[in-house]
Amino acid sequence: MKYQEYKELSDAMEQAAHKFYQLRYQMSNGGNLSMRAPGHDWMLVKATDVAFDEVCADTIVVTDFDGNLIEGNRKPSKEALLHGAISRRCARSCTAIPHMRLHGRISMRRLIFRRTIRK
Repeated sequence: MKYQEYKELSDAMEQAAHKFYQLRYQMSNGGNLSMRAPGHDWMLVKATDVAFDEVCADTIVVTDFDGNLIEGNRKPSKEALLHGAISRRCARSCTAIPHMRLHGRISMRRLIFRRTIRK
């Protein structure tokens, strides 16, 4: 990832996605994760067709809140628009957005927010 200032966020997304996979909350490429890029109206988001156990720096892209690719070699998830709309509406209070198609969404939110808040 070119933007080295986002490496910590990328690493946190990777760890959270792998934890979800290990807990069997999300076993396919459905669902999504995003984290707001500090100081910008950008976000890091999981690329399309990437399973949670495949999330890594190469499968995370940077987009604006309209889903336009800023950095990365993959196509952003179509759900980037949803994540961008939520990030825009929540302004600076929303730092991470997970969503799944299973009951794990609450656990993921807590996992990411606890990690972010402790800093």
